[in-house]
Amino acid sequence: MVIQLQFPVQQGKKNNPALPKSSGLKNPLKRTQFSDAALYRMSRYLNVVREFQRKDIPYISTSDLALQLGISTASVKQDFLSLRSKGRTGIGYEITELMEEFNSILLPGGFISFAIVGFGNIGQALANYKSLAQRGIKLQAIFDINPKLQTCSVKGIQVRDVEEIVYLCRELKIDAGAICTPSFAAQEAADLLIKGSVRGIWNFAPTEITVPDNIILIHEHILCGLYAISHRLGRKDQNSNEEEPHKLAQIHSRS
Repeated sequence: MVIQLQFPVQQGKKNNPALPKSSGLKNPLKRTQFSDAALYRMSRYLNVVREFQRKDIPYISTSDLALQLGISTASVKQDFLSLRSKGRTGIGYEITELMEEFNSILLPGGFISFAIVGFGNIGQALANYKSLAQRGIKLQAIFDINPKLQTCSVKGIQVRDVEEIVYLCRELKIDAGAICTPSFAAQEAADLLIKGSVRGIWNFAPTEITVPDNIILIHEHILCGLYAISHRLGRKDQNSNEEEPHKLAQIHSRS
């Protein structure tokens, strides 16, 4: 299964665990298959909800979320149709319930474990990302082919030789592997991760790789965002240049 995305998407285990008894969510869990675009929006909703919680704001409305994210209220309401949380007219949705529900959707197993292959600039940045553990994303192993980098460690995790990928991924029951290698090494890294029983590949290498149909593959093309900005800026510049002759024609027609 290959998914072309500009953002990471968490696809969890199929069997969603029951919510704890202390949960404020009263409706039974719906087994809904969300689209990748909806999951992306939910990760953004979760960021906003966390910020509201940090400010001790107990409720949030769909219009608040739409305003914060710069999208339509209709889009937010459509996403919320599948949620168990139900808002109150004139008040909104309870922050704690939304936090719990978004976490159950994005991390149905409670957390996801992953390994990094390639400890260059991208691999090091990812390994040092501070809020991963706080958000249920557990870095379990780091691998690199360079012996000099194998003397390094991050958060108590020693960088290991790539020859240990298969064994350690099986031993640690790694869910996903982040490929941060150069292009030429990406496919081999993916093959080793899959042999290690990893079920999801998060590819940061600037190349395409192939995986079996039962493996989830997310391409994280870092430059895509800048290409999109560049394209839109170019279109704006082009439109501005096209407007000038039109304005001049109007001026000449009046003279």
